[in-house]
Amino acid sequence: SALGLLIADVQQKFSRTVLRRVSELDESQAREMAQIYHHLEERARKALVDDGHAAAGVKVTRSATLQYLGQSYELPIDMPGEALDIGAFRGLADAFCAEHQRTYGYQEGTARVV
Repeated sequence: SALGLLIADVQQKFSRTVLRRVSELDESQAREMAQIYHHLEERARKALVDDGHAAAGVKVTRSATLQYLGQSYELPIDMPGEALDIGAFRGLADAFCAEHQRTYGYQEGTARVV
């Protein structure tokens, strides 16, 4: 309804496709992934501020859309915690496997998560 539109939180979604097998990420690639997230966050903050929203009120959430190698469907997974290091990205793979088990009733293990 029109009222809902007026009182709903404003959202901007920014994404970038990067295909990497999570189990094969090294420290350098994890830093590259962190830079991608930071760049997307900067763009999102700037877009909201440019639209007239107060910078202090901007909240950024991170997620990744993952799948098993060879699958054509994906699951969105929230990024655990604030860190953007190799441990955080490996944590995404663990969270994906748990969500895949919950959603589809099976998992294949973290080695095939992209």
